[in-house]
Amino acid sequence: MWFAGLPLFLLLLGVGGVSLFGAQLLHQRPINFLGLALGVPLLGWCLLGFGRVFLYLGQQQVADGWDMAREEDLAHKLRRGRRAQWVLAASHHFVAGSIEDASGLRLQKALTQVLADLAPVLEQVPGDVPLAVLFEVESALPQVVSRQAWRRAWSLSGIRQSIVPVSSCGLDALDGWLDRRIADQALLLVVATQFMPQRPEGRAEVVIGMLLTNRTTHQALPCKACLHRPEQAREANADALLYAVRQALEWVPLNAQSIVQIWRAGVDTEGGAQLLAVLEKVPIQSTHKQRINDLDASQGNPGRASPWLAIASATQAIECGVGSQFIFSGDGNGAQGLWCTVLTPVESFSK
Repeated sequence: MWFAGLPLFLLLLGVGGVSLFGAQLLHQRPINFLGLALGVPLLGWCLLGFGRVFLYLGQQQVADGWDMAREEDLAHKLRRGRRAQWVLAASHHFVAGSIEDASGLRLQKALTQVLADLAPVLEQVPGDVPLAVLFEVESALPQVVSRQAWRRAWSLSGIRQSIVPVSSCGLDALDGWLDRRIADQALLLVVATQFMPQRPEGRAEVVIGMLLTNRTTHQALPCKACLHRPEQAREANADALLYAVRQALEWVPLNAQSIVQIWRAGVDTEGGAQLLAVLEKVPIQSTHKQRINDLDASQGNPGRASPWLAIASATQAIECGVGSQFIFSGDGNGAQGLWCTVLTPVESFSK
């Protein structure tokens, strides 16, 4: 508005100035008087106009640059968030025998069975490819006994790859792997077990083995499923869980309605109520109670092994052609927010 009224102001200023300081010019050379009175204000207005246009274009270019940089940053974060691991093999065995048996012989047997299931896949992997091993044990046994059972089972497996331990634990380890080691040549070997828990009532004794790979570095290996980035609820309440569910679905380039089955493991009573409340607010078709596979009810609470047992079970379902799976898992104690994870068939993710 101010720029539209500027010509009149400059014209009055020019006429007034020339009249004040060049009154004699008006009588001697009226044409020159008009030129000064009208031309100078017009020239000033044009210069200001060009300056305003150039300033606007500069500001617009800067704004467009920021918008483009923001879009590129968001796209980069989305691509990073949508990184995934590919399941080469998954196995789980429930430990048979009396839960009061205090020796590690039953644990060694189950570990041997799990490693035997994974060994045929590792035979297809070159011997110089290392294995990053995440070994998680929840047990009332002394740690030295569990470690001894693991070493004996490993020596019997015949696996020739060298191993490097993973310092982090649980799905945090998987989340960190996707951030920092997505181009790593190493395979991620997960071995998780709950054996002789301190509170045996309603608890499962189970050993899970899982072999994961970065698809970009091992494209020739046949995969069973695609494990997408997990998302944990920041607090143990329904609102935080709803956010985690939506974010976990966002990490998957698929329609949420393609989820066929839901799994839950290591979820306490309060977490179960939150889970059912959240499922009413998200676009997952399989929200009926009868379509939720409750591993706590059918097998017993797997404790810290909960996410890996659910992933192994969901992988087997995908192998049977069931379709995409959604997993809720906890630590078995309800101390932290639940983890939300999506598992999809290889064909769905390839599209």
